[in-house]
Amino acid sequence: MLDLFLPTVLTLFAAPGLMRPSGPFPGPTPLQGGPACASLPCLQTLPTPVDCAPRDPTQGGGAFGAALLRLPYHSRVLCAAPKQSGPSLFRQGAVWVYGDGPAGLAAVGVLTSPTPSSGDQFGRALAGDGGWIAVGSPFQSGASSHSGAVHIYQEKSQGFNHTQVLAPPDAGLLAFFGDAMHMQGPHLIVGAPRQMGAAGAFLQGAAWIYRLRGSSWEPQLRFDPPDQCPGARAGAAVLITSDTAFVGVPDHDGAAGLACGGVWMLKLQGGRWQAMEFLNPPESRSNSHFGASLASSGNWLAVGAPGPEASGAGLGSVHVFRLGAAGPVHHCVVRAPSREAGGFGRALAPCQDGFLVGAPGGTGSVLRLEIGVSGPRVQCLLVGDAASQAGAAVQEGLLPGSFLAGEPGGTSSTSLAARRGGLLHLDPGIMPSPQVGTGDLTLGLQVCGDRSLHAWTSPVESSSAWRLLAVPSSGGPARVIQTGNASQDGFVEVHGTLAILPAGAWDLHLELVLLGGLGGSSDVHRVVLP
Repeated sequence: MLDLFLPTVLTLFAAPGLMRPSGPFPGPTPLQGGPACASLPCLQTLPTPVDCAPRDPTQGGGAFGAALLRLPYHSRVLCAAPKQSGPSLFRQGAVWVYGDGPAGLAAVGVLTSPTPSSGDQFGRALAGDGGWIAVGSPFQSGASSHSGAVHIYQEKSQGFNHTQVLAPPDAGLLAFFGDAMHMQGPHLIVGAPRQMGAAGAFLQGAAWIYRLRGSSWEPQLRFDPPDQCPGARAGAAVLITSDTAFVGVPDHDGAAGLACGGVWMLKLQGGRWQAMEFLNPPESRSNSHFGASLASSGNWLAVGAPGPEASGAGLGSVHVFRLGAAGPVHHCVVRAPSREAGGFGRALAPCQDGFLVGAPGGTGSVLRLEIGVSGPRVQCLLVGDAASQAGAAVQEGLLPGSFLAGEPGGTSSTSLAARRGGLLHLDPGIMPSPQVGTGDLTLGLQVCGDRSLHAWTSPVESSSAWRLLAVPSSGGPARVIQTGNASQDGFVEVHGTLAILPAGAWDLHLELVLLGGLGGSSDVHRVVLP
């Protein structure tokens, strides 16, 4: 298991690589009359790291793939698992580091908070540029309890140096500071979508802008929307360039109706950031959530309006604006091309000639939106499974024309990671199944006074063989308590009794044989029988 937790410096370690399948990157298909989404054969999957398995069946998975960051200078990719639990901390969060070497992409390390606490969700948002990395921890106790914080790292060839923690003193309780971020050059913008407004508007939201001076990030502005709209969640999406910043307010109640959304635009003039314009949704539609995501590519600005993430009407859309001296000018609207693309526009990222679009609702999918002279064209890159949330995060890949896609609700059937623990997709590339060792499988155990036994595990491959063993703590041969096979949905649950064991201390654990023949063992529980 990957178990590297250093408070200040992360040193990378070697790991197996990937095979790269050959074949061209498919060309786009027309938006109008194009085929429904279908998975492409060149797309492969990185299995969920085993540490993303839940500590008990009620915790759920680590949400591996909830946020992504491409670091091309050292050929690395960061993949966040903000709900990953630590050895004794619930959902403290972690960020997995993948390195690209001669053999391909492979896990080479893991970042965790220098001061972790339960529920921090370290890694919920990622941003970086020019060798600087920002990791959002929106539930961390900052200046006030659970107001949120952002951890700053500097990327080095040998790893990452933790240099600073951003936690503004005016961020309020459960402000979610660090829930959304974007960095470009010396500027960093951080959203806090649950921040109470300066005038007391509940869930108005806010955003903070920082500038790099020397080796320290210094605050320049706290932006509170001047209209003081309660419940607008300003800062749920943020974007910054050299002299322009955008703050999404996806739950803003404008003239179009409830939660129609909007985007504030700020300009840097004379060394000061000032609110200049409010972009209203081009379409009058309630619950469109215009401003839920933002991305820029060249002279284009994309604004996501994912709407309700359910099948049927309102599958979502992406609005494309042309950026010029006069400000953003609406160019076109691109709607979800199929019913599989629920929540179309929930995630956005720039790519060559356009944008990557995540649609994590419904079955979940990832699409590529190309802005060409003949109009917008959409190509489907990935379709997930129901509730897999494929497309919750999207990024360009390290290779020309490649892409990365997070699927935080996905299932890895080739490892002992939890079902719905999350996946990272990449095109091209394939990661071998991780090795399974002692302690990789989480075992929950309850023994009552009458020696009745109830045990359960984190999910495994369906129909895998298992046996529950008891070993005398003082030493001696193991005794088999019970055997069986995992259910079709990958669960092991044991109801029985320890009546065959004499009094004394016993170490109980589970041995497992996957369908491929790979073996593993759970953690060990000691029980004392009277």
